[in-house]
Amino acid sequence: MKKYSKQKCLEIIDDCLNNREGILWTVERFMKKLKVGKRSIHNYINELKSLQAPIKFTKNKGYFYSASFKFKKPTLNEDEATKLYAAINILKELNFSTPLFDLESLVLKLESTSVVEAQVWNTIVQFEQHVVLKGWKEYFDKLFMAIKDKKVISVTYQRFHTKKVKTYNFHSYLLKEYHNRWYLFGKIDGKENITTLALDRIENIQYTDIAYEKDRNFDAGDHFASAIGITFEGNITPQKISIRVIKKQVPYFENQPLHTSQKTVKVYKNGDKLFSLFVIINIELKLLLMQYAHTLKVMEPESLRISLNEMLQNAVKLNVEK
Repeated sequence: MKKYSKQKCLEIIDDCLNNREGILWTVERFMKKLKVGKRSIHNYINELKSLQAPIKFTKNKGYFYSASFKFKKPTLNEDEATKLYAAINILKELNFSTPLFDLESLVLKLESTSVVEAQVWNTIVQFEQHVVLKGWKEYFDKLFMAIKDKKVISVTYQRFHTKKVKTYNFHSYLLKEYHNRWYLFGKIDGKENITTLALDRIENIQYTDIAYEKDRNFDAGDHFASAIGITFEGNITPQKISIRVIKKQVPYFENQPLHTSQKTVKVYKNGDKLFSLFVIINIELKLLLMQYAHTLKVMEPESLRISLNEMLQNAVKLNVEK
């Protein structure tokens, strides 16, 4: 017995109602034609109605169209629909589901307009498990729309270290993820510097009628091009960083550069290599270098080497003391 896909069933019902030729299209006749149960027929009829099909029913006429209507054929072929299902499932793996990106709704719409049935996917790609932090579900959509629609927001924010709560009028420019946390970049009304707000520290958001001002000098690509991470404090001018990496660790640095600006400057006789970076010195750079502190030496600038030495000494002190 041939089993039709839901898409095909909708097409057949539509064709039947457009080409009646004196046939009384009842539930029973549709059941016989499509080889499905009564509940399925009712579901298909209701789905066509949800797509604005003018379906009426009387005992004398059965189901019929009360006005001109033609069910639109899907714009996706089977291969395209399958790829879209795969993409949706990858987003699910990333827990990327907010009202703005309602994945369940997308699946339902895809089912009703696609040539393939919804698929149950076994895990093919596995990502690190992201913890859904406070503020992401609550505010992501509002912030996205504030940036899109150029709306100034009133944001109530709690600083991490001081615990003080303040309310700012904020011109939002960019949402960015870094190490499983989301951040909002923009300007506090009346101030010049770019400010970073962590979404999990936001207490409340309200739209305002304040005129939105775009910083013409802010470009997301340029802003982060010379930085590792998201912190911009003190001197934000990129500097040349030179690090000598021991021979054993060289292949790792060559296969996974610390930054796009990384270049090989010198090869030592013992196999060590000297690499250079051109980046802003911030806490994320220091923490990254700390991960490999046992395999590299900072050659310049001296201020960075001194700062790392202090961090290492504090680490030793904390772990030696009982």
